[in-house]
Amino acid sequence: MTAHGKNYLHHILKSFGGPFLFHCNNNIKDLTISSQFYTELLQWWADFRDEFSAEKPWHNIIWNNKDIRIDNKPIFYKTFFESGITRVTDLRFDLNVIESCTIVTKKMKKQIFWYGQVSDMPYCPT
Repeated sequence: MTAHGKNYLHHILKSFGGPFLFHCNNNIKDLTISSQFYTELLQWWADFRDEFSAEKPWHNIIWNNKDIRIDNKPIFYKTFFESGITRVTDLRFDLNVIESCTIVTKKMKKQIFWYGQVSDMPYCPT
C-alpha cells in the first residue's frame, strides 16, 4: 500500500481507532465508513479471521465490539484507547472498584469517572 493509501485509510478509520479496527470484533453494519472498498475489506477480513482462526483474541477487545454496546451502539473511547486500554482485562474488574479505578487512572494519567459495584462512589478518588 502506498503512503497515500495508508494516509487515506488512517483518515477514514480515524474515529474508530484507525487500522486498530482490523483487530476489533466489529459488525461492519455498525460502522459508517465512507469508502465502499474499505467497508468490504473489513467485512472480508472479519469473515476470514472468524473462519480460519482457532483462537479469537479480538473477542476480548472493548472498542468497536459488536457484543459490547451502549444504547445499542458499539463504543470507542479515544482517551482510553490512547492510554493502552483496549481489552476487557485492562479494566481490571478482577479487583475491587477502588483498586481497578486507581490502576486505570494511573494508566490514563488523569482522574476519570468510574462507576462500578459501589453506587455511592460516583468517581475514582486520587
